[in-house]
Amino acid sequence: MFPLEEVKDYLSNVLGLSNVDQFLTNPDKLEIVTTILRAHVQIQPFQNVSTFLSIDYVNRHRPTWGVIKSAMFRKEGGVCYHHHYLFYEMLNTLKFNVGVVKARYFGVYTHLVILLRDLVKKGDVYLLEAGSGYPTFQPICLDFEKESPIFCESFVEYKYIKHEGLIIRVHKGDDKGEKTICESKRMIDGWRELYGFSVEDDEVSTIRALDDMYEIVMTDKIITPFHDSLRWICFPNFRARIFVDKTVMEENSEHKLVKKELKNTEEIVEAMHELSPVLDDYIIPALNNLKLFE
Repeated sequence: MFPLEEVKDYLSNVLGLSNVDQFLTNPDKLEIVTTILRAHVQIQPFQNVSTFLSIDYVNRHRPTWGVIKSAMFRKEGGVCYHHHYLFYEMLNTLKFNVGVVKARYFGVYTHLVILLRDLVKKGDVYLLEAGSGYPTFQPICLDFEKESPIFCESFVEYKYIKHEGLIIRVHKGDDKGEKTICESKRMIDGWRELYGFSVEDDEVSTIRALDDMYEIVMTDKIITPFHDSLRWICFPNFRARIFVDKTVMEENSEHKLVKKELKNTEEIVEAMHELSPVLDDYIIPALNNLKLFE
């Protein structure tokens, strides 16, 4: 549960939206969701420092809603489960028609996304993606026959396609497989596959139906890279700032990623503090577990 007054507090004091009471009376539901999403991606990072790496492997488990909500109020962010659990609870409180879909990376269910129905007109379906680790700055209408429009956001050119019974997110092939979450090598008509899902087969009635799935994600090193590789991604001013293991990447004015390799633990700690000081208490335990320089 996410009481309405807490939702308003979050929108105002965490995301920095003004005149929240008036904002929420806007009859344009798409504009409300888009405004919230665009504020969220600039403030809440996708990261596994506090959620995975800082916790000893044997103690890693799926977080509770209370833990997720507290982390989001501190602007810590998290992985897809954290981001989308927040949106699921928040948009339910705001009386949106919200659904949840589990999604597959490389054929394995490790991801989830939010569906919004009747957003613009009766019967429509929109995808809300706030936790892929790649830019998605607007809800995506899924009512296309073969593929969505192409979106150019931050350093990525992407679209959603219907292929082999799935809705698949694909990135333009010349993105060189920039590795923020995982480095997919499967190409579909010159586009790089990221993840896929089926609205008909993969949608669940409530996000809590995915508790068992995400407990496996949080405890199984085989199915996700998050147990053994550092990830931090955020989009302040809609430009990417990325941390992958020993590499920091910054998006320049030409929407290209400029990379800097870090040489030791001290440089990583300093760089992480500059990016996300709220994670200061987590980065040393995370690096102790990760052992990047051994």
